[in-house]
Amino acid sequence: MPKRTHEAAMQTKRIILEAAHKLFSEKGFDKTSLSDIAREAGVTRGAIYWHFEDKGELLVELCKELAERHNLMDELERAADPDEIDPLGCLKRWMLMHASAESRIFFSSNLAQLVGSILANVDSRGGGELRERLLELVYMRNQLLSAAVRNAVNHHQLPVDLDIDLVCAYLCQLLVGFCNKEDIGYPIARPEEAFSRIIGFAFSQLHLLRRSQVLR
Repeated sequence: MPKRTHEAAMQTKRIILEAAHKLFSEKGFDKTSLSDIAREAGVTRGAIYWHFEDKGELLVELCKELAERHNLMDELERAADPDEIDPLGCLKRWMLMHASAESRIFFSSNLAQLVGSILANVDSRGGGELRERLLELVYMRNQLLSAAVRNAVNHHQLPVDLDIDLVCAYLCQLLVGFCNKEDIGYPIARPEEAFSRIIGFAFSQLHLLRRSQVLR
């Protein structure tokens, strides 16, 4: 594909994703049709089908694009890279990325709540297939997280008998709790500073989560 044609196609894709973001946030997933998105984007339904198989794939790709836009995967991917000399540092920075002002706006957005309701199976109208597609993104994230923690063990930053599954579950729960802090009902002053302190404490204690201690 010629460069100009490729760039035009990518621009059209971005416009479609932005339109979908707007309408999913305003109307919800089920009440937004592909015709609505095409009209908002100023393209044909055929243009949407050129880039996306269906509305579900559009939502999944939108989630990926937003994660990339907010830099929510780069540090995790670096942490999982066997050649990375400081995987634990990358993992900590990945956690802290979730406390940035832009990330906090995203996690409190209507779109994030929509995705959360589908994952929690609260909104079953989205269909089991869509939930499975979104769960695949969670699974990929979890695989990277597990590889990152294992990488930190291999680089002697964490003990060799670390309970990797428990550490991953612990870190995920910290993220879920922080990203959904509005639902907890306990106000957090200066959230970015607070989360930084929480993560600093959590990482200082990771070495205690060993298999031998859990089994006793």
